[in-house]
Amino acid sequence: MALEDNIKNTIRNMAVYIKVSKDDVTLEEVKQVFENPTDKFDIHNFDGTKGDYYEMEVRGFEEGEERKAKKELLKIVDNLRKQNLQINIGQQFYSKDYDETLEVYSIREQTDPKIYLRGTDFDREVTLYKSDIVKLLNEERLKAVETPKKTLNTSLLNGFIGDLAWGNNTEMDRLKQVYLSFSPKEREFVEKNAVKEGANSIEEVSEKALSKDEKEKLENKINNFFNTVKQMETTEQKEINQQPAIDLQVGQKLHYKEDVFEVARFAKNQNGQDMVILKDPSIGTGVEIPWYRSKLEEVINSGQYNLTKPNKIEQQQNQNQEQKPQGKEIDVRSIEINIGQKFQSTENNHTFEIVGIGKEKSWDNSDTLLLNSSNGLKEISKLQMQYAVLEGRVRDITSPERELSEQQFTQLNYLKNQVKYLGLGEDSKLHKDLENAILSPEAKVTVRAEYNHPDRLMKGNTATFDLNINKTEQGGVFLNSYRANLTTKNGEERSQTFKVQKENSITAKEAINLLEGRSVKMEHDVVDKETGELSRTESFIKLNMKETKTDYGNYKYEWYNQKAYGVDVDNIMQKSNLAFADDTERERTKKHLEKGNITQVTFLHENRQVQGFAVLNPQWKMLNLYDSAMNRVTTQNQLVKPEVTQSQQKNNVPEHSISR
Repeated sequence: MALEDNIKNTIRNMAVYIKVSKDDVTLEEVKQVFENPTDKFDIHNFDGTKGDYYEMEVRGFEEGEERKAKKELLKIVDNLRKQNLQINIGQQFYSKDYDETLEVYSIREQTDPKIYLRGTDFDREVTLYKSDIVKLLNEERLKAVETPKKTLNTSLLNGFIGDLAWGNNTEMDRLKQVYLSFSPKEREFVEKNAVKEGANSIEEVSEKALSKDEKEKLENKINNFFNTVKQMETTEQKEINQQPAIDLQVGQKLHYKEDVFEVARFAKNQNGQDMVILKDPSIGTGVEIPWYRSKLEEVINSGQYNLTKPNKIEQQQNQNQEQKPQGKEIDVRSIEINIGQKFQSTENNHTFEIVGIGKEKSWDNSDTLLLNSSNGLKEISKLQMQYAVLEGRVRDITSPERELSEQQFTQLNYLKNQVKYLGLGEDSKLHKDLENAILSPEAKVTVRAEYNHPDRLMKGNTATFDLNINKTEQGGVFLNSYRANLTTKNGEERSQTFKVQKENSITAKEAINLLEGRSVKMEHDVVDKETGELSRTESFIKLNMKETKTDYGNYKYEWYNQKAYGVDVDNIMQKSNLAFADDTERERTKKHLEKGNITQVTFLHENRQVQGFAVLNPQWKMLNLYDSAMNRVTTQNQLVKPEVTQSQQKNNVPEHSISR
């Protein structure tokens, strides 16, 4: 035993000095390793005053093993990071098992949190415990995808601008509150781009240019919005300045109507502003919502949110109920009671139906009602029944309308906006179907949307869209994908499933363009399989209708990366001799071509200007030109019918395909 102790002491006394960049480890991580030494690795002391690196004395290594010691330290730190891994909604991991990037879309908080992920490229859903993710990261079967840091989330801000451009008066109050939560840089971006991007949003969905009057009307609407918000902010700030500071603590509950939020933690954003992170159970346990602390204190002081101490929720709810102001007095005689209505007693659950009205008035001079119950017919005065309804002693069960909760109402409005921006319009029947889908007890619901725009389809074609709505255990409702169905004039059935994402979703019109055989430009992420780094790129995609469909019943994609494959739309338009009235028309034409639209153009042909149509062909880096009767205009200056099959076209050039 003495010899063994001597060997251990000798190992402990061996030491090397290493330097580790502060970019590789944090002070907190160094402290964790320092405070938890092992027989193999022991930081005896460290110095953090050396500028951009830490200098450490590490015991357990001989002279010349500095690189080995540094490598061991970084390995320990990496394991610590995985153990302390914070997983958030939207986080992405590259899976070697699936050869696909998976994105977190919901989290269920428990002892070992359950993480719900879905594929970014295929309709794949995966559920893992946090411990599973840590294990897979250690085994290098999963790799965290490092998304590029952005100063501004321009996609989110452009989405807000779109809401602002489309929003009606009832939506403006919500948009004002959203705008007030933005940082100064975010507000600056919105104000600078609101008119231009708002007009683009309307033009893209409606697929027509705004008139001068429409643009002026939109500009006035947006300017009025900003002026109103600034006035409101000035007034609120004066009131807030008179309010005492709020002592927020982790675990405190915030009540907003029927919802309860919890203060999860505090943080600072990249600009150094104080943030309060709330947990929102209405869209999934563990989903985090960041608030600017100053803004949260404002809404608490305004009375919109009620603040309670931890574990006092029921007490506060009771108190709120007691303090609820009495509503306007109801005229009991205004309560409608009609033949055919069914009621249930709240005392004994007995049910009865109004089956008739007697000829004689009742003693209180109201009508006499005939009730049919399990005990037979009975007479009662209408006024008595009205008082019973008013006082809650009976309730109407004739055709109980299922009402949306506050949470479901918000979810419905979000779905309405999603389908609108997908280009499916604001049809009242579709809205009702979406509402029924939310109220349905089923976890997965499909809603059929009719596409009533024959002018946006090739002549004789028809289209429908099946919206795939999923629900989580925590009450979240998501439009994850939709299936576009196209029937050609010849009766051929074509269909494809498209994901609905936070940004860059394929619109309904773009889906039709793809199913009609044209190419569409899209922005997408590319993951470096070696480094796990994520970069943004643009490609033209086309459905390969020649090959067998995938196991999910979808056509495979052909990919033509704009840079790697060399698709220069400006150059293609120039070589095709297109003529434009001005730069605005040039940009609008370019945008329509990139979306895969059959685009009306003017081009030079046989030394004269021809009014016709164009379709972008990124595979051949050219435009397919047609005259006004949709006859193909060839490079040999001959007019031929465009009845050229896709397989014939593809045989003319080498096939260029990139597997996704």
